[in-house]
Amino acid sequence: MFENSPNECKTADLADIYLHHGKTAFDTGINLRLLQEYYVVALDVFRKSKYSKDINELNAWLSLLTATTMDDLAALISDYPWMETICTDMSEYLYHPEEVVTMFSEALRKLDENTVNYMIDELKKERDEAIAEKNAAVSKINATLSEKNDEIARLKAQLAERNK
Repeated sequence: MFENSPNECKTADLADIYLHHGKTAFDTGINLRLLQEYYVVALDVFRKSKYSKDINELNAWLSLLTATTMDDLAALISDYPWMETICTDMSEYLYHPEEVVTMFSEALRKLDENTVNYMIDELKKERDEAIAEKNAAVSKINATLSEKNDEIARLKAQLAERNK
């Protein structure tokens, strides 16, 4: 999203186009269907566009993002009554910014918790792999020792047979 879009978005032939969609292309011509798709939203172009007056959900959200005055918000709520609660919540954050900080802190706490859980899972997986490798090595050593013990027992039996 651009509040001040690059000049490429402001050419005469793109005067009313504020939503640009793109996909990944390869210079070698291979055609892979990748999951990544890109949208460039030129908010300043939207603000000036004749299509910004169309009533639809996308325009509601873009109008909210481009609102700069109380009159803009009043017009938004008039066109999209369901936006009133969102605007009310946002205005309360202006008077109680600690709520925003609390929400942000909670999001960071959850992110940290998820990161710690992921790291613990990765360490457990590494530990389990190391234990499996150690157990395989111990089994191999035990098998070799068993073979050697059998060989020693056979040789002792041969020696006892000769000494009779």
